[in-house]
Amino acid sequence: MRGLLLLGHSHEVIREYLQDPATIKLLQEFQQQNAHLLQQFEKLRQEIEDQKIESFEDLQQYDQKGADALVKLATQTTPLQMQGRNIGFFGLTSTGKSTIINKLLDREVAKTGAGETTTKIEPYDGKGYTLYDIPGRNDDTTYFSMEYVAFWKGLTARVVLLTTSMKEMTKVFHLLDAINLKYDIVVNKFDLIKQDERENFKAQIKQEINQCGLKGVNNVWFVSSQNPRQFPDWITMCHSFLDCYPDLELEARQFVFEECSKTDTTFTAETLAIFIDNRFYELNNLKKVDQRLARSVESCKLDLRRFGAKFTANSSRPYFLGHEREDVVKHRKEFVKYFIEREQHFYTITNDAVPQWKTPTTTPAVLLCHDESTYKCGEIVAKRWIMSDNAPFCNKDRGRSITCSDLLVMHPSGPFFSLIDKEYSEALKKYPHLNDDCGFNYRLFQLLPFKNEYKNHNFVCLLDNARTHTAAHMHINDFGMTPGTRCPVDKIDYIDENNKKQTIECYDDDDEYNKGLLALAYELNVFVLKKYANSMN
Repeated sequence: MRGLLLLGHSHEVIREYLQDPATIKLLQEFQQQNAHLLQQFEKLRQEIEDQKIESFEDLQQYDQKGADALVKLATQTTPLQMQGRNIGFFGLTSTGKSTIINKLLDREVAKTGAGETTTKIEPYDGKGYTLYDIPGRNDDTTYFSMEYVAFWKGLTARVVLLTTSMKEMTKVFHLLDAINLKYDIVVNKFDLIKQDERENFKAQIKQEINQCGLKGVNNVWFVSSQNPRQFPDWITMCHSFLDCYPDLELEARQFVFEECSKTDTTFTAETLAIFIDNRFYELNNLKKVDQRLARSVESCKLDLRRFGAKFTANSSRPYFLGHEREDVVKHRKEFVKYFIEREQHFYTITNDAVPQWKTPTTTPAVLLCHDESTYKCGEIVAKRWIMSDNAPFCNKDRGRSITCSDLLVMHPSGPFFSLIDKEYSEALKKYPHLNDDCGFNYRLFQLLPFKNEYKNHNFVCLLDNARTHTAAHMHINDFGMTPGTRCPVDKIDYIDENNKKQTIECYDDDDEYNKGLLALAYELNVFVLKKYANSMN
């Protein structure tokens, strides 16, 4: 049995709110199993009606014994046994319960419109969960029943909607608190609040929660069911409600990582939706009977953003930044572990308002961190001329940017590494070639020992980690066949049959165009079909 029911104080009331025969049968069996408790509820309910009490708040005010008796009976009531995840939406008329359900299911199943459109408890099946649209009520005496309490207890989540103030549902909140049930609050129609008043409105709602002394609040989300993407709380809310397959989500994340590391453009949000759909039916051993996806394409687009992917303008696929790939995560953990275990060797600073240097307690080490500032990074010229005299500036990415490189130093003598004239003169005596262009790293490690402040120190040099930039797969379709067409790299490195590294430049020295795929194939000694070779002539 998928789902759940609604109650009443008699079979007539039950049939007024329920039509599904199976659900009615489940409720009748529950009543028979708890006949004695049902009699106590009915007796208490009649006493409350005789006093013309309309809410739990009134009951607490005018009949504390009655309130205590209701709480005691509610505590004795067992949850209704419902399968899967079951989420109930409560709220006054026109707070948007039906609209939110339609958006969550990504299809129009619940009636919407002005006034009360939900007159019966309506269950709507998702994939592995059921959403319940509860009729809006302006009183809560109907909730004073064994059946309703059992229903509330059986729900995986209780969601209370409001639009303007906590006062709309205060009576229900106090009843839920009294019987120790947790609930989420959804402030819907947040888009109707003026933009410059939204932060104040949030503060007002949170202040009202504190003033009312509510104890069972799990989450408070500010959303617009008409415009779900307008506010970030919508994604968080959906994730909280529908996260019923955590293992499948992990599989989906891994699938996205692998697909987005490829350079072809075949991966889309629909690809992810189809993957999830296939795995859903496999995990549940179900046979697919319609074309409806277990998770919609639109929902998968939200998942991709939640996973850390972005959709680039020059591609038809989401591109995931490589920082969460398995090899990168492993390297990052090793990197962090290295410094944590050797913290006592490095110069660090305190966390005070006026930071102070902390001296190493054992063999001291100087940490040097390579830093780059990039300029002209918006240029897209494939190749450009630059003057070699522009010393600290170096050209990268085929002329698309120029960068200024420095070494930041974790040492009281910092922040940049440099030698005074006297120190540099001493270095020249030992290494006369230092003024020659012999490579940045090579000269760096020859210069370090000549800085007086660094005597008797070890050195750790932290350079850029290129794992997330260079570990991408290159597809042959990324290269244009003829000269001057597309080419994603400057050069191709490979190991030849003699186990020696070889490099082939993709661009001619005197030409701003690339060589083309066919020319590169000949240089790499790759066999080319005659019909393609003829196109070179």
